[in-house]
Amino acid sequence: MAQGDLKGKTLLVVEDEAVLLECEVQILGSSGCRVLPAGCVTEALRLTAATAPIHLLLTDLSLPDGDGFDLARRFRVLFPQAPIILVSGSGAKLDGRADGLEHFAIMVKPFGFHELLRMVRACVG
Repeated sequence: MAQGDLKGKTLLVVEDEAVLLECEVQILGSSGCRVLPAGCVTEALRLTAATAPIHLLLTDLSLPDGDGFDLARRFRVLFPQAPIILVSGSGAKLDGRADGLEHFAIMVKPFGFHELLRMVRACVG
């Protein structure tokens, strides 16, 4: 499989802004991967427990029922090697909140969808 090839990969995308979630699902899905959309931490954890394997987690940091750092740590329990992309709308500093997390990247909103695809391919590849 070529570096960055998303065919056959499963991505969990967590975003509470419905329009942005739909766009991310369409962009990533068009590259051949399976995309599991979730609008909150609870839904994301349900999908995480019910689906294997998941090759990457893309999550907003600010969610209605929790935060992306907590979700990322809980996701890592089941998928310790999967890369994680944390998305911040505020560009807020991490201030140690990512302690204990490895294999993660940060994206700041707004971002272009080509940038998103490039980041996902780099992380999964």
